[in-house]
Amino acid sequence: MNQPADNSAWAQVVERAYGLKPITYSTNKDFEVHFFEGSSLLGRPYLSSAPYLTDGGWKLSSTTLSSTTQTELVEWIKEKASSYALVKSRNAIIQDKIDEVALDQSYFDFSLDLNTDKETIFKDSLSKKTRNQLRKGLSQTYAIKVGGIELVNNFWMLISQIWRDLGTPSHSLLFFQSILEFFGEKARILLVDCKGETVAGALLIREGDTLHHPYAGCLKSFHRLCMNQVLYWKIIEWAIEKNCRIFDMGRSPYQKGSYHYKLSWGAKIIPLYYYYFMGTRQEGGFYNSPLLKMMTSVWRYMPLGLAKRLGPHFIQKLL
Repeated sequence: MNQPADNSAWAQVVERAYGLKPITYSTNKDFEVHFFEGSSLLGRPYLSSAPYLTDGGWKLSSTTLSSTTQTELVEWIKEKASSYALVKSRNAIIQDKIDEVALDQSYFDFSLDLNTDKETIFKDSLSKKTRNQLRKGLSQTYAIKVGGIELVNNFWMLISQIWRDLGTPSHSLLFFQSILEFFGEKARILLVDCKGETVAGALLIREGDTLHHPYAGCLKSFHRLCMNQVLYWKIIEWAIEKNCRIFDMGRSPYQKGSYHYKLSWGAKIIPLYYYYFMGTRQEGGFYNSPLLKMMTSVWRYMPLGLAKRLGPHFIQKLL
């Protein structure tokens, strides 16, 4: 999930929806990070900045984090009895890494330049395949709805089904309601209706000249009609209308998931730096753990109603 810049609003969202409260670590304001405490699938406590987001939740006055500050942070994590602490960044903030810090560079963010008109984007940014798919999608009979809290229930039901089909737990309705409330006019929902049902949608957040879409998807059964391409094109049109200059398309693992799809829209790759500061255990993260992969393979076969009830309990751990 990509990062809205307003960390204070995001902290309010996760506190209301999941009871998560920030734990602040600072070194005389030279380095300050707001961690949130999670619990791994095995019950081990850990800390993470920017829960459910691509990056953020920290400030650094200098260009890099010194080895002394790294060591002090590791000792603080151990005092908190946490397995590790994850700092998510889109900048390389450590040059001389100490042994107790591990770096994961397997994720990348994608940024699409909107500083032009939609005709130029269609002609110059999109791949030939994506242009053809978009033409097919736009030839269908569809309707677009853009709104706020009045659309949140439809969006939640849609995204819950899409994520269940992918084997991924989804957030609670309260989580999405909280985003719309705390971000106010900055947050909107865009839905695509086709053949009498809502088939694709996105939750959009504007920050300055950048549009984020932390949550978006299309029903698998409507991929053949290219409704996912219609969704992204309508997001781009709406962003240009609102004078956005950048469409942050979010995070993908290298060569996996939606990595190539985002490239096909002409998005530029931005490397991400995930720093794991080791505490009570010399291991970090479980995004790619065998247990998580097993859970994913089982989740997609779960009845939707059960998945919607259980999803928030699992996703609360995936900070």
